[in-house]
Amino acid sequence: MSQHSDDQVLHLRAIKSEHCAASDRNTCARSSESAHGALHLAEDVVHFEWENAPGGGSLKTPIVTDFTRTAQAMVRYRMNDLLELSNEPCPCGSAFQRVKAVHGRADDIFMLANRSGAIVTVTPDVVRNAIVDAHPGIADFRAVQTGPAAIAISLVGAEGDIASRARAALERRLEHLGIIAEIVVHEGIAVPFDRKLRRVRRDWSPG
Repeated sequence: MSQHSDDQVLHLRAIKSEHCAASDRNTCARSSESAHGALHLAEDVVHFEWENAPGGGSLKTPIVTDFTRTAQAMVRYRMNDLLELSNEPCPCGSAFQRVKAVHGRADDIFMLANRSGAIVTVTPDVVRNAIVDAHPGIADFRAVQTGPAAIAISLVGAEGDIASRARAALERRLEHLGIIAEIVVHEGIAVPFDRKLRRVRRDWSPG
């Protein structure tokens, strides 16, 4: 599992991303990656409350109140990010809450029916990692849940081996969760310019 989802939509004022050098605990250069997994919440200027993510488990979604605002207030703003928090101390010495990983957006969790018909939640990073790791030629993709157990994947250069390996990789990952999904692969990716990029998206909801 990669540390940070490429679909993360974190509120920049609420997150401090610090590259922490263990040899110099007083120096943290601003970066999106950290050798120590050091993504810290900016708890000095933002108050965080937490809700359990859909489907249970250990993932949390934050509710933030930003004390730095001087115009439009942001009070108990509910965010869509799926965060995995860490209770381990950071080598950089920061006392701020450490985030182990960002798993995508809560409203993009796939809700797929398993063999018995029960709904199983699958976080966006699980879908993303299965597809991206399937073939080195996959530079971009879209994955959309379109039905109870139906997924559409769009790829550039989806002919032949790339398409079959992407489909097979996602099928195997879902089968580990007891899900038999109908997966179709399409050639070409439509790029909308009127909304945020979402590589993994759920267009279907149960009930």
